Amino acid sequence: MAATAEITPEFQSTLGQFINYLAIEKGLSVNTQKSYRYDLEVYLAYLSVKKFTFATITHADITNYIWERKQQKLRPASLYRLLESI
Repeated sequence: MAATAEITPEFQSTLGQFINYLAIEKGLSVNTQKSYRYDLEVYLAYLSVKKFTFATITHADITNYIWERKQQKLRPASLYRLLESI
């Protein structure tokens, strides 16, 4: 699943802040930052298409998304990182 949909400005801004946090506060490697960015861009594109906002996302919505990704045969480590990033 690629991030082909447009990500809302709200999501884009928060993503940038989160990646900066990972770099500055957590000191994560560039490769790890790229992995988180990719996972979150795909997720945020999904949310944008579904017309979600941060205020409307529920636990069930996150669970459904993770389940959809699992059905796409994502590796367990990738699913774990995805869940961690969300």
